[in-house]
Amino acid sequence: MGTARTFVAVAALGAAVAALWLHGPALLITAVAGFAAHSLRSGGVRRTLRDSFPLAMFLGFIAVLQLASGSAGWELPLRALAVFWLAAVAFGVLPWNQLVVLARPPSPFFSVVLFLLFLRHFALVLRDEVRRVLQARRLCVRYRFGAGSFRSLVWAVVALFRRALVRAERFYAAQWLGGIVP
Repeated sequence: MGTARTFVAVAALGAAVAALWLHGPALLITAVAGFAAHSLRSGGVRRTLRDSFPLAMFLGFIAVLQLASGSAGWELPLRALAVFWLAAVAFGVLPWNQLVVLARPPSPFFSVVLFLLFLRHFALVLRDEVRRVLQARRLCVRYRFGAGSFRSLVWAVVALFRRALVRAERFYAAQWLGGIVP
């Protein structure tokens, strides 16, 4: 079971990396495959759409900015969604405890596994921060849609970015002190 999970995770990560360079129909096929894989993994199309909604909102904002600059295209949003879906599948399926055991420092895959573990750690930290900030907002705001609700959402997102930047700075400083970052 661990080998099959590892194969699926590596294939999904490979497809996510390939999606960065694909164009046209190949990108569309990769995005559809990523959507299908995420739907199978998460338990349905509705869950996949719900998970993708914040990213789709952000990509819509980017598309508006592209339209304003006169360089609108459909590949950037599709590429971002494909990478998100495929990476979510890969990180959800990957047997993390086996990776740590297999990739010891003499292994050539040690730095790749370490990078993936850092990525997973910060994705989980960001997820927890988003939950905390939005839960605090939900407890403080009387109505979901009403006077002051949008402003409170803006301040919640600002607080999230501020906390993310502070954490990133602390992490970089720790890596620098440890001699990992030049």
